[in-house]
Amino acid sequence: MEAETLKEYETSLIQFLETEFEKELLKASFKNLLDMENKLRFTGFSIGVRELSRNILVRLSPDEKVLKCKWYKSEIKDKPNGITRGQRVIYAVQGGLNDTFVSKELGLDLVRLNKSVKEAIEILNKYVHVEESTFGLSETEIDKSVKIIIGAFLNLFLTIKECRETLILKLESSIDNTLINHVLIEVINEIDNLSTHHWIEDINSNQINISEIDSKNIILITNGTIDAKLQYGSSGDLRKGDGLEVYQSFPFKCLLKCNVNDIHLFEPEIETLEIDTKSWLSLIHI
Repeated sequence: MEAETLKEYETSLIQFLETEFEKELLKASFKNLLDMENKLRFTGFSIGVRELSRNILVRLSPDEKVLKCKWYKSEIKDKPNGITRGQRVIYAVQGGLNDTFVSKELGLDLVRLNKSVKEAIEILNKYVHVEESTFGLSETEIDKSVKIIIGAFLNLFLTIKECRETLILKLESSIDNTLINHVLIEVINEIDNLSTHHWIEDINSNQINISEIDSKNIILITNGTIDAKLQYGSSGDLRKGDGLEVYQSFPFKCLLKCNVNDIHLFEPEIETLEIDTKSWLSLIHI
């Protein structure tokens, strides 16, 4: 197999790596194939790529988070806290959300996901054992088998990526902005000190993005503007012409969380709320 082809294969996998260890493991796996005198070079490559996939899945789905999911139960005999690769894939895609919500409410095809994952994992496991059929393979056989392994790796992690992105898009589109606005209006206090009195006229959430789905919560980030009426002076001052009313919009950014087990109720809690009043404060002090 030509070094240029191997480099192309290696580049195609890099998109799924994050840590230095993962990158080094990928390089070492491909380096096996360049050792032309080693009859185990293909096996070394196969083991390296299989272990790379395992490490990525562990990073995407840490043990402590998978075990806290309500949907989790051990599928490994005599291992109460055992986690299969299939379960890690489930967590990587949907976190603690249950299958019923994901498939029925969001319409994600979990049957297709499970089928693709099973096929990819079977291929990645297939070549790691040393047998007569995989020992001292010809160059043509290695070329063909490497291509199959690369395809399985890509299929596994592209499927996870695509399903995760689809789930997040469907979830984001299902969130009612009015519920977010209702939660926000209950806690706004940054505007209190800007005037004698104020009234919130409207809250406009420009976008809602899901930044994380873990075993317990969905973390959402939203930003937009808060439209307020600011009154300077008392109502009596206004009647005498000594007061002032001003309408002003303030940009805001908010971090919220919602329990994955109560997502159908969607009762988000505010973690942080930042309202930008600096521009208005600088204006009124000119």
